[in-house]
Amino acid sequence: MIYLLYGNKSFLIKKEIDKLTKDTNEINISRFDLDNDLAKDILDDCQTVSLFGDKKIVICENANMFTGTTSKDSELIESYLNNPNPDTTLIFTVNNEKIDERKKITKLIKKIGKVISYNENINAYDYVKNELSEYEIKPQTINLLIDRVGENPLILKHEIDKIKVYKNQDKCISD
Repeated sequence: MIYLLYGNKSFLIKKEIDKLTKDTNEINISRFDLDNDLAKDILDDCQTVSLFGDKKIVICENANMFTGTTSKDSELIESYLNNPNPDTTLIFTVNNEKIDERKKITKLIKKIGKVISYNENINAYDYVKNELSEYEIKPQTINLLIDRVGENPLILKHEIDKIKVYKNQDKCISD
């Protein structure tokens, strides 16, 4: 499977990557940065079979070839996308609000893969409620947390992580 995750909510992109890699051993996960790494090296890794498992995941950050930026690597990646390795999950991330829908590579990945946007504004109350779904928490306690921390989802996520560590054994959160 091939994914393109883009948007200005980078913590949500990271959360989606964590979800996609949850059941995969870290040995079978490769991470690349297209600003620093060569596309040829990335594609070589995509084509090789994992020695430690059936499936492998290759994550490519800063895949700006899907935006208005020109890239010499687009043609190499297009040729791989036309014949991908079925045992490799390839994930591209772009920290940009938009992708260029007119580009050939963007049209190709939309056709064969899954493109997910992470630009939408997040309702802070729903976000906290969802993150703490396995805990018993009252609506006024959620509102109190939002009042004290603010509505920035990244800060909320950090505070929720702290609450989860503190309340690991006790699943009841009160104010």
